[in-house]
Amino acid sequence: MIAAAAPVLEKPRATIDLWPFRPLMNAGVVPLLAGFCMLNTLIAWIGLKPAQSYALLAAARGGKLTTPLAQEAVVLFSAVATLAAALLAPIVTWCAQAGLVKLAGHFVDPEVRFNRVLSLAIVTGGVPAAASDLLRAIVSLFHDPADYFRIQTGLALFAPGASRSSLLYFAFAQTDPLRLWGLALLALGLARLYRRRAWVCAALVFGFWLLRGLVVRLALPG
Repeated sequence: MIAAAAPVLEKPRATIDLWPFRPLMNAGVVPLLAGFCMLNTLIAWIGLKPAQSYALLAAARGGKLTTPLAQEAVVLFSAVATLAAALLAPIVTWCAQAGLVKLAGHFVDPEVRFNRVLSLAIVTGGVPAAASDLLRAIVSLFHDPADYFRIQTGLALFAPGASRSSLLYFAFAQTDPLRLWGLALLALGLARLYRRRAWVCAALVFGFWLLRGLVVRLALPG
């Protein structure tokens, strides 16, 4: 898995040109899913201690740590929830992304198979997301557990004084350079897969990203 994904770091356009059309992609989806899920689980394990510490703090504030048994239950539940999310969330995300692309792409080229789109989603999303999550996990090891959900890897790092409820902070928090890189890789891959201009695919990918951000912002209180 690492050997397959490593070229994306060095030559993204050349790699994306090759990936969707490799004969092994039909049989490669399951190994890709398994490999990246194991990688994500390992990254979650690295940051597991801060997550458990935060869960204990939250439970203590809620008055739920009345017995040692309750404390053990919180630690166990937080571990299971963290590792399960790291294992399952990427699968759901990649399959949903591939499904949306396949649905929209059906009107462009119905011959493109779902497994190719899914492989593209895994590769272009898995590498940048893993890098971002690893950075966040490492940073969390050196932060106060109370700040666990305040740790940022996006441009919000450069706006420490901004209110967390402000539009500026939200925009900066959503702008993670590593994940933007993943979107750019996805756009290049779709351009190759559907034989369309890269700028058209980039406009669609980033337009959907902006629309998603707007919907999330409108759904938040305040």
